[in-house]
Amino acid sequence: MATTRTPLQPAEQCELFHTVGCHVYLVRYPAGQEDRARECTYRWVRNPELAFGWPDAATMCETLPDPPLRCDDGCNCDACVAERHFDEMWDLRIDNARLWFRIEGFKLMLGVSFAVIALLIWRGW
Repeated sequence: MATTRTPLQPAEQCELFHTVGCHVYLVRYPAGQEDRARECTYRWVRNPELAFGWPDAATMCETLPDPPLRCDDGCNCDACVAERHFDEMWDLRIDNARLWFRIEGFKLMLGVSFAVIALLIWRGW
């Protein structure tokens, strides 16, 4: 009997390995599943029968790419809100800087005024 099914194409396999003493720890994972590789190394760390520690897991996971940060379209986290309202926030930053310089100038004038008054009182007119 003939079949019309097409065979599945193998997924791209990635490897991650680390040597501790004479032991080699190897993780094979499909591309895009880096979080599963990290979980595997963390399971090895928690196993007391293995000679695999946190420093080994850290050096092993350094070669893994970081997962991309993705948010939904309606996300209201600080980064997404700031990105959506970047122009408004930039204008606020500039306004805050102008206000800060005005306040600093006012404080400087006030300090100089008090110094002049103190000198006039001290000199006795």
